[in-house]
Amino acid sequence: MKPARKSDLIEILAIGLLSLLASAGRLNAAQPAAAVERPRLFRLAFSGDGAHVIAAGDAIRIFDSGTGEAVERLPLARGSNTLAGFPGRDHLFAEGGESGVIRIRRVSERQPVRELKGHDGHVRNLAVSPDGKLLASVAGVLVEGRWKRTELRLWDAGAGRLLHELDLDDRGFGCSAFSRDGKQLAVAYTSQIPDEPSRIEIYDIRGWKRVRSIAFSPGFARSILFGGDRAEMLIVGGDCVPVNNGCQPTGRIWIAAPDAETAQSVEQDREYSYFLAAQTPTADRFVIGTSVVTATVNAKGKVDGARLGPLVQLRDAKTADVVWSKITKGAGDPDGIAVSHDGKLIAALVDLTIYLFDVEAGELVREIDVKE
Repeated sequence: MKPARKSDLIEILAIGLLSLLASAGRLNAAQPAAAVERPRLFRLAFSGDGAHVIAAGDAIRIFDSGTGEAVERLPLARGSNTLAGFPGRDHLFAEGGESGVIRIRRVSERQPVRELKGHDGHVRNLAVSPDGKLLASVAGVLVEGRWKRTELRLWDAGAGRLLHELDLDDRGFGCSAFSRDGKQLAVAYTSQIPDEPSRIEIYDIRGWKRVRSIAFSPGFARSILFGGDRAEMLIVGGDCVPVNNGCQPTGRIWIAAPDAETAQSVEQDREYSYFLAAQTPTADRFVIGTSVVTATVNAKGKVDGARLGPLVQLRDAKTADVVWSKITKGAGDPDGIAVSHDGKLIAALVDLTIYLFDVEAGELVREIDVKE
């Protein structure tokens, strides 16, 4: 037998390599395509001029309010679950989340204008003062899977400087809001003790002292809405009403009269799920995102709840009465509600769709489907 030539060996190796590559290709072709990860969206805000609607989540997504077209998508290493727009035409907004870092951004720029670092926990809520000079942030610190500490920070938004801070142990974090004159800051704390009411604590910004405390129960706040001078305060949120082996999500609204120490619950016309709210610039009306809920308890004590469609409502600020109500497509409660700074548009986030409504007429102006 003649020994194989070097050229023959090279040819044999080449054929073998091609065969292996072909087999690998067939195997790869047989594998199902990797699933595209579903976008995650949490909150909404408008730019100061109302020209853009912004969504926070696994990325910052910016859309043109007039056309619905996607303008920008900014991927994030860690999710952002809270958002606040600044008034004016500088197109600024703030976002924060799991990292504890707050980023102030401009709609037209990919890099943050500045970063604010002062939280150890997850940033859960942001509020901008009416003049856009101050930013309040609320974060929660997780210890062994439980929220154990609330961090409140007050910032000079323009300079990025921390002005005041307050840490509270064993208190549930909540939402925050500035008074309409920008002189006070209200923060909601959810009671962790049965039969103890939750509270809205109001701080004087100049002296950084608590000047008022408002009790409300039962439940928690997701939005605080200041009225004008000597006007009522609205507390909007909900309560998980106990049923056998569980509870039923229930929307609640409380009204606190000037100088009152306790807010009074407002009776609703039907059973709603948790409320999420945003105020119109004139403060005479507010918008709610919720859903109508019916629920039954079966023989094993399991709650079978049916949501009859996500709802967007415009309500009167003095009475909390419904002005108009619209049902959107999708399932579950709206995850985000925002009103443009000029008071003309409402944005509601349901599943992966942003609905834009005309404030006055309640007509649907546009649907923006988020696909990536």
